[in-house]
Amino acid sequence: MDAIEKRARDLLAAEWEKCGDVGQNVATGIRAGASLPMDLPAIRAIIAALTPPEGHVVVTRDEYGEIVMVSRQNDDHEVLEVIALTTHAGGKPCEYAPPEGYVLVPVEMTKEIEDVLNEAVEFDYSAESTWDLAIHAARPEVPNVND
Repeated sequence: MDAIEKRARDLLAAEWEKCGDVGQNVATGIRAGASLPMDLPAIRAIIAALTPPEGHVVVTRDEYGEIVMVSRQNDDHEVLEVIALTTHAGGKPCEYAPPEGYVLVPVEMTKEIEDVLNEAVEFDYSAESTWDLAIHAARPEVPNVND
């Protein structure tokens, strides 16, 4: 049993212990390496969640030194996942393509982000509302190419 499986079993056992005396007995067995058939999928899911992604993050640059791709690659330099792509025209960045569901935001806090965070604190906004406001304040306006 490796360290990740041990941690997965400890997490599952802790949940069983919340179920009273029967749960205590099951938890003891899980920590010892035994499992009920219904626990095996849970243990596999917890192990998967605790296992870091395979590979190394690699930043690929063009002849101008500009970043063209950020990817996760294995030891044989095979691309496992493209994290971000950029396209260039004459050595100058012209388009950024973050992964699906992501947007580019500033690295440092802008005045707009600071304003919405101050507003969120003042009016006790929920975390979800604060996040939504901050992301929208951070995201630059993208010109409509159809105009």
